[in-house]
Amino acid sequence: MKDNGGARQHWPCDYCGEAAAALHCRADAARLCVACDRHVHAANALSRKHVRAPLCA
Repeated sequence: MKDNGGARQHWPCDYCGEAAAALHCRADAARLCVACDRHVHAANALSRKHVRAPLCA
């Protein structure tokens, strides 16, 4: 999330570029919305192990 002089803006999802990112995956160095996080991390057993953290509000 960016602070723009008191007006907060949400980071866009790095995968779809449209929805607001809600999670950060350190292994992928990506900010993802919930839907894209589910899609990306369902790809294989290794990606399902990635630890994701919620973005601060």
